[in-house]
Amino acid sequence: MFERASKYAIVYLMLIVSFMLFFSTLGYYIFVFDWSVTTLEITINAALLIILVVASIAIYYFAEKLKSSL
Repeated sequence: MFERASKYAIVYLMLIVSFMLFFSTLGYYIFVFDWSVTTLEITINAALLIILVVASIAIYYFAEKLKSSL
């Protein structure tokens, strides 16, 4: 029983981390990042944006997959 409860806790922590990563990344690039910099800096930050959004979606996918197996 403790094992199942700990799996639920891990799943919901992963979902929270995914949510926070996704919205904090998008919020930073929408409200904080200065897009009037050089093209190289914009390219680097756009690649970082894509990597972080994909990472948050991957965390969400694995959490949902784990949740469905419980």
